[in-house]
Amino acid sequence: MAARVVRTPGPARKPLETALEGVSRREGQVGWFASSVYPNGTQVAYVAAIQEFGSPTNNIPPRMGLRGMFKQVQQLWAKTVSYASKRMLRGEGTFDDALELIGGVAEGSIRKQIVSVWEPPLKQATIDARDRRRASGEPSTNSGAKPLNDTGYMIATATHIVANKGSAT
Repeated sequence: MAARVVRTPGPARKPLETALEGVSRREGQVGWFASSVYPNGTQVAYVAAIQEFGSPTNNIPPRMGLRGMFKQVQQLWAKTVSYASKRMLRGEGTFDDALELIGGVAEGSIRKQIVSVWEPPLKQATIDARDRRRASGEPSTNSGAKPLNDTGYMIATATHIVANKGSAT
């Protein structure tokens, strides 16, 4: 006689289905988006990429360190994903709520990394250029020697969003 298996939905099925709504169509995005533009029209994402990878032709060394930071915060982000997932499965939040929480933690990690950067030090010519801009009345948040934070705009505009997958932001 062959065994017959009968599957009956358990109490966790509905919360799981609810939690997984949106997984195939929603995503979290973190960084600088098209709306983040310096007063002169330069995209902040463009400047961030130059600071992350450097620009040898412009004598700019890699400085931001986001790729290294990602390795350092993997455990924190994994704990955040675990926490958010458990909340969803208990019916205490949606998939978008989880993405918001994870995005907020990632955004904070990026801002903290930018603030922590002091190496390599700025060249004297860069400091002098910052001093000239400050003397002409342009806004600045520091003495001119702190890398990545002349105006504070890069830190202020690092953000996260929850959007439909593939949406251009």
